[in-house]
Amino acid sequence: MKKLLAAGSGDIFYLGKVFRDREGSPLHSPEFTMLEWYRVGGDADAVMRDVEELVRTLARAIAGEAVVHRNGRGIPVDGRAPMGTRRRVPGTPRRRDGGEKGLREALGRNGLRPGADESWEDLFFRACLDVVEPALAGRGACFLTGYPAALGAMARRRPGRPGVSERFEGFVAGVELVNGYEELTDPSEQEERLLALAERHRRSTGRRYPSTRGSSTRCDAASPVLGAALGSTGSSCSFWGRTTSRTDVPVSSSAVLLFLLSFGHMCTDIVQGALPALLPFLKERFDLSYAVTGTLLMAAHLTSSVIQPLFGYVTDRRPFPILLPLGCAISGVGIALVPHSPSFGWLVAFVMFTGLGTAAFHPEGFKATACIASERRATGMSFFSVGGNLGFAIGSPAAIFLVSRYGLRGRPAF
Repeated sequence: MKKLLAAGSGDIFYLGKVFRDREGSPLHSPEFTMLEWYRVGGDADAVMRDVEELVRTLARAIAGEAVVHRNGRGIPVDGRAPMGTRRRVPGTPRRRDGGEKGLREALGRNGLRPGADESWEDLFFRACLDVVEPALAGRGACFLTGYPAALGAMARRRPGRPGVSERFEGFVAGVELVNGYEELTDPSEQEERLLALAERHRRSTGRRYPSTRGSSTRCDAASPVLGAALGSTGSSCSFWGRTTSRTDVPVSSSAVLLFLLSFGHMCTDIVQGALPALLPFLKERFDLSYAVTGTLLMAAHLTSSVIQPLFGYVTDRRPFPILLPLGCAISGVGIALVPHSPSFGWLVAFVMFTGLGTAAFHPEGFKATACIASERRATGMSFFSVGGNLGFAIGSPAAIFLVSRYGLRGRPAF
């Protein structure tokens, strides 16, 4: 879209699917629909008026009235304050106190206790989440304007106030739906800003962005360019006041994904349930003492649970959905190899290998379930846990049945 703007396309928009691979919450779905649009000429107020009109139009089209619904409340969105109206949100610091000290004091007055290691940027976003959004929960379309230039991304700086950018965040009923800004069109400043953003990304994630030098995607149009992006998830029907009958959609995609995650959890934990039942047979085959036999179970638990936080830490920094099928496969292959161990050393290795698969599966499984379940996170987690519990319950009788029928070495893989 930036290339089209730079080529003189004029006003343009895009509507399509977007996939998120990081944060997940009741208000952050891994898949959502995004409307992105750009205006050539004008100022940020024009885009904010677009948002107001879009919110009213959607509410009337979906709910039949200019009202949005949140937490059982109907909130009118047909009122319109003059775009020049500016109000300070209660509980936030005044402009002159917007530094780190002022933010800490403001958060403290609201009963929040920021950590000593939280940076100014962390404090700013915490104030937005814990102070600003709750204060706007009973209002229609509201806009947080005049973002700090340090967080302005590619927004133009406000004339006469280099510390402020022409970026805004749009809220409806306290939910942040849209962000936008007046595009920076100066090529030299664009290059400096992109390098600064790349360095900031490297410090926070340890990964480098590809070089942007000579990139033709930057917008260097002569006229002012304004853009905004508005996201909507599948849970927006309730937000706009629409209720959907169970018969409208027989099986939702979220339900299917939750079922698959629960089924994968069951398959992974069948292995953990099967191992204790196999211990008497392994003791007899390898002529082990009870103490040594017990160490097999300890080895399995060490790898399946103790190292799980390591996988959790890694998947928090970067998503690895491949760990879901890979974890199931590793556990299955490991338990299939256990009866064929040529020595006790190999037996311990295969047992630990099964635990490694379990450790790899669970953190990514919990994260995926939380993202997919969205506003029904407790229900989603319950279904996910049912799969694991079923696996533990099925594992022991299944293992005993297969060993009794086929023998230890003839037992088919799970």
